[in-house]
Amino acid sequence: MWGILKQHLHTHLADRFGFFLPLAGITTVQKIKNNPIDVKATSRLNRLYVELLKENPDWATEERRHDMNHFMARLIFCFFAEDTGIFLNNLFTRTIQTMTEGATDQTHEVMAELFRTMDLDTRNDDREKGGVKSWARDFPYVNGNLFSGTTDCPKFNKLARTYLLRAGELNWAQINPDIFGSMIQAVADEGERGALGMHYTSVPNIRKVLNPLFLDGLREELEKAGQNTQKLHALKERLSGIRVFDPACGSGNFLVIAYKDMREIQSEIDDRLKIERAERKSVIPLANFYGIEIRDFAVEIARLSLLIAEFQSDEIHIDQKQARLNGVTTRKCTLRTLRVNPTRTLRLFC
Repeated sequence: MWGILKQHLHTHLADRFGFFLPLAGITTVQKIKNNPIDVKATSRLNRLYVELLKENPDWATEERRHDMNHFMARLIFCFFAEDTGIFLNNLFTRTIQTMTEGATDQTHEVMAELFRTMDLDTRNDDREKGGVKSWARDFPYVNGNLFSGTTDCPKFNKLARTYLLRAGELNWAQINPDIFGSMIQAVADEGERGALGMHYTSVPNIRKVLNPLFLDGLREELEKAGQNTQKLHALKERLSGIRVFDPACGSGNFLVIAYKDMREIQSEIDDRLKIERAERKSVIPLANFYGIEIRDFAVEIARLSLLIAEFQSDEIHIDQKQARLNGVTTRKCTLRTLRVNPTRTLRLFC
């Protein structure tokens, strides 16, 4: 009997570890009240997701699940980009609205052209050779692999188009990457969709793990350094070399909080070193943040959440203009796959 129990624990413990979190003073049930924009964004994307699957039942199959999830990740990026200066203001939503007015059945073709355009470099003649449509030329090249590969998009009916445009009306610059990942992950998880991600590990509870793990130690070093220039530079150098790894990262909440808190520590160092805000640069690369997750959509959202966290941190700790000049480079977080057996594939990012 004990042997059977041990085998069961070995097999299922990774899926049931949340049961033991209260022993460490951590609870995962927390109602989201602080940021209505997260709730609205998730709710509108949920309606869009469900309607698209009704219109495109083949996209709900296991064979096309990755395509659907990748499409949603591209969509979220575009909404964020048009509200933060990465794109021209409201460029994505406005283009979709204008080019599909009275032509809902062409929505998927318009989006496919935009996605294709964003994978063509503007620094050479790729776009001229690629025959980019005139109405798509204002879209920038998005470095990395978010828009590489297939540009196939699900077909839209009138209701799906309406949901898309309504999602675009929100101010996505106000999205909170700390919790948005958990919420949007529920959109793609049929078992969680009804709750819309309303239960998540709160930021204070995440810090109960991260603070004693390494953040408290960094803050103590900062306190001891005082105004000592040499010690401050040494601590800044140490920050740049820290690797953060979450072996069950989900949608990246722990990694996002770790990144944001490390940026706050660097900002305090820069303040003490009297570095002008316009001259500041992050020494904490996203390439230092690693995670393993079996659900590909969670990985897509974790990458986007980290990119959003970096952009927002630049706005806070450097300045808004410089953050927009830096933009978002999706290559900073590169997806890789690690096949552990023929039936399960884990995803590594960053």
